Amino acid sequence: MLTGTLPSELSQIAALETFQGQNNNFTGPVVPNWEANQSSSVIEEWDVSGNLFVTGVVTQTLCGAWKFTCSGILCGCDCPCPTAV
Repeated sequence: MLTGTLPSELSQIAALETFQGQNNNFTGPVVPNWEANQSSSVIEEWDVSGNLFVTGVVTQTLCGAWKFTCSGILCGCDCPCPTAV
């Protein structure tokens, strides 16, 4: 089982097609600046489901390829984000 944060450098790998990081103990941002760094992306699958402490909002443009576990700290796509109080 892997632990720690997902390195932001993952979003800079232009030839990355699949990332299967499910069911680990990843924490922190889902990958900062993903869309900004992926203008020529070929990503077909990004799976961080089962990592309950990954945070962020997955935007609509990434929903087709991304799989993740809905939580109060990771939301977007078909997972409603909590409203600010």
